[in-house]
Amino acid sequence: MNGDKRMSADQYAEAARQSEQQHAAELAQTRARTRQCQVAAAESAARAGLVGTNVNPQAIDDVVSLVVGKTTFDEEGRPVVKDAADPFTLLTPGEYARQLVAARPHLQSGRPATAREVSEQKWDIQKATQDLAYDEEWRKADPEGRQAAWDAHLGNITEQQRLKAVKR
Repeated sequence: MNGDKRMSADQYAEAARQSEQQHAAELAQTRARTRQCQVAAAESAARAGLVGTNVNPQAIDDVVSLVVGKTTFDEEGRPVVKDAADPFTLLTPGEYARQLVAARPHLQSGRPATAREVSEQKWDIQKATQDLAYDEEWRKADPEGRQAAWDAHLGNITEQQRLKAVKR
């Protein structure tokens, strides 16, 4: 074999199979990332569509979740929602969210939602755990200062509510 580095048919078939598997895995990973980006875009569009509507702030996450669940993506990957009244009409997630709130009085409040309310973070167990740990450290390091800060923070709450909120 005078120095030839030729592959046998079996070696070539194995290399081709491995290459095909690698490309399939990379394609699946890219599709998953693309889908995550599309869902995030749909959620963002739905939230943006709720700014200025009279959606109840406690219903925002539910409305966004419902809109995202009804969202599909066009050929270019843009989020769209089929209009319930006319399935040939495609709406943006924001338009659909506004229609959804307008048609359902139980999702409405007496005032328009602010951008801050619409974009607020959801409750997070890790952040809550960190906050509790910080509060405990603060309680040990400066009990009087901590109590004064809590008193100032809770100053607008009735005494009964305050007793429930701050358990000593």
